[in-house]
Amino acid sequence: MTFLFLQPNALKRTLKVWPLATGHWPLTLLLTAHCLLPTSLHADPPSVSYIFPAGGQRGTSVAFHVGGHYLHEVCPFDMLGPGVKATPLLHRAPHTTWFEGPLVPKPYSSKSEDYPKDQAGAVSIAPDAPLGVRRYRVWTSQGVIPTMKFVIGEFPEIVEKEIDGQPLPTPVDLPVTINGRIFPREDVDTWTFTGKAGHGYTCEVMAARIGSPLDSRLEIIGPEGRPIAENVDGKGTDSLVQFTAPVDGEYQVKIHDINFAGLQHYVYRLTINDGPVINDVFPLGGRRGETVSVELNGVNIAAPNATLQMPTTTEATYTHQFTSDGKATNPITFELSDLPEFIEYKTNPNDAPPGLPAVFNGRIQTAGETDRWTFRAGPGQEFIFDLRASRLESRLDSVLSLEDSNGTVLAENDNLAADQTDSQLRHTFTTEGIYTAVIRERTPRRGGAGFAYRLHVAPPVTAAPDFQLQFSADSLTLVRGTEAAFKVTALRSGGCDGPIELSFADLPAGVTVSETTIPANKSETQVKFKADDTAKIDVHRLTVTGTCKVGEKTILQQATTTEAPELDHLLLAVAMPTPFKVIGAFETNYVSRGATYFRHYTLDRGGFEGPLTISLADRQIRHLQGVTGPEIIVPAGETEFDYNIKLAPWMQPARTARIVVMAVGVVTDSDGTQHKVCYTSNTANDQIIMMVATGELSVDVSPKSILAARGRAAPLQVKIGRGQSITSPITLQLIIPAHVRGITAEKVTLPADIEEVELPIQFADDALGPFNMPLRVRATARVDGQPYTAEDQFEILPDRAQQ
Repeated sequence: MTFLFLQPNALKRTLKVWPLATGHWPLTLLLTAHCLLPTSLHADPPSVSYIFPAGGQRGTSVAFHVGGHYLHEVCPFDMLGPGVKATPLLHRAPHTTWFEGPLVPKPYSSKSEDYPKDQAGAVSIAPDAPLGVRRYRVWTSQGVIPTMKFVIGEFPEIVEKEIDGQPLPTPVDLPVTINGRIFPREDVDTWTFTGKAGHGYTCEVMAARIGSPLDSRLEIIGPEGRPIAENVDGKGTDSLVQFTAPVDGEYQVKIHDINFAGLQHYVYRLTINDGPVINDVFPLGGRRGETVSVELNGVNIAAPNATLQMPTTTEATYTHQFTSDGKATNPITFELSDLPEFIEYKTNPNDAPPGLPAVFNGRIQTAGETDRWTFRAGPGQEFIFDLRASRLESRLDSVLSLEDSNGTVLAENDNLAADQTDSQLRHTFTTEGIYTAVIRERTPRRGGAGFAYRLHVAPPVTAAPDFQLQFSADSLTLVRGTEAAFKVTALRSGGCDGPIELSFADLPAGVTVSETTIPANKSETQVKFKADDTAKIDVHRLTVTGTCKVGEKTILQQATTTEAPELDHLLLAVAMPTPFKVIGAFETNYVSRGATYFRHYTLDRGGFEGPLTISLADRQIRHLQGVTGPEIIVPAGETEFDYNIKLAPWMQPARTARIVVMAVGVVTDSDGTQHKVCYTSNTANDQIIMMVATGELSVDVSPKSILAARGRAAPLQVKIGRGQSITSPITLQLIIPAHVRGITAEKVTLPADIEEVELPIQFADDALGPFNMPLRVRATARVDGQPYTAEDQFEILPDRAQQ
């Protein structure tokens, strides 16, 4: 492989490109889609990394940003479920928040990284909107995303005011739900509140449960500056801390990623609650129509016991909110049954063993404890022993066994399924006698109030023939002129073993389906969708139903999604293929950090003749490490262009940078509709590949720290180092973060023969700072008319005499 050392402008061509005004796109009429002749059918589907904030309080309106890729200036938006009404369109936000954060070195900088752009929208949440998750989705002319989560909460909410640099403590009033994100890498957010001695507080993170990659850690710092509590995995990988304040004073709640990762999509919801919170109840359910005495365990619970009238509803569960000192607790869900119920602490060991069927309510309260339930069974009797714990949000990982009167183990089960820690047995008894169901925790050192269970014992029921239909995804993108497969699964029961015929209501013209039968005794099929060249570019809600004949009876069921059963339709997006391609010849060159580099490309237009917008791709094959690039327009008909990128002056030398560009154009379909389409390529030939070299320009400032004194100036000495190619005057500029107030410095230009200068830093008479990060001095030269930069930084220290 040959490496060439190139001056920054060595590859520059004479091709004219037009700079693009932000937010404005050319409206040139383009070729209709049916005339385009792409060499292969390709579409860059949209994707979404986050919604921020990730939720809102009911009875409020919430402005949000959706961070996505290839969503362009406008995209449709839909939020599903009761009590929410969202804007139907998202518009490109004027600014996408970006913090570079700490340098990402090799080999971590060689990993792929997305650079989502913010789309602005809003949602109104009704005062009576049910609490919990809603689902939203976006789509473009090139595809639809799977639904993602947005949460409806009950407490007042705030949104983090993100600033660059070291985090600053932010005071909050309780109760509150904080919408924040761990961004950039190594970010640690700090929230403070005033605590009262002897009062309990609950701090709960919701991140992984809503699709965020954040693996959170919470730490509580007391008024004396010492840690008093921490947690990593409280609910899954989401953190949960409960503590009682030992003294009055200010408490800090710190949150960060356990690996100190962080990016735009590391969003979280942190609820800090000073009210009553129930952690565990016992029993976990009851018989319909009966009154049950319930033990409540948690924080700020005034009375540990309450009575609850179980409803007579046919629903399998019942959700109830208790009150404590006039404040509502968190909702608690109880299981309902029609069988006789036995509760551990109410059962008299001298009573005669009960007959079956029955429900036995117990818990493993201490480590190593074993619960034993005796019952009477006769010959030929068959029962299913179904222990329900994790399915009812208990922490018990059960092991269930059956013993005869001699202590001989007749059967044992640990896990009901690979992903289910509850236990289940099916056993037929051969002799009359007294038998024992034995329940223990799989890990002997575990136990406590939260390790409750319900053991259902009942004869097997011959279910009527039936089935359920599910699909694992709630959307499908089908590029016009191509095929796509979609799996539909049948959950059969009661001997419903025949073929299931699938039908798709509201299938659009130009789209056909095949392989629409789930064969007899099979549980799934791969349905094949095909869109011809006339299929309309749009999204279509498809209702999927299945029919199965059992004898003379025909069973009809409608399909739902596996993860969200409330979604009873498939959203099919017929996508417009991209006719054009960006083509590059393989190149690898040394380029100095701080320099500007040009890469030459050609275009395979595939019959498309309109203008194209070229920019850095939203999804990159490697971390950019500060590389930036403009948006340029390649005029209609042109088949070549040069694209320039600017290397950050602080890039890591000897690192191989790989940058991907994207091209965007507007295609006019045969029906007159316009569709924005995109092309990116990760192949090596099409990448901008560079070996980063040290720069020929350097800047050194001294001192490395200065005192911030109101109304005064502080001189900063700046020394410039030039290589042979740096012959132009140099401009010095102080780069001030957007959140820092009260500091200015005039630009200074150094002639080519001057290497050192004084840069006066002026402080205002009023508020200064916050100085939570170093400030940078940037030196800019011109090489072949292009900027060439270097930077150094210094810190500003507060003048404590003026505080």
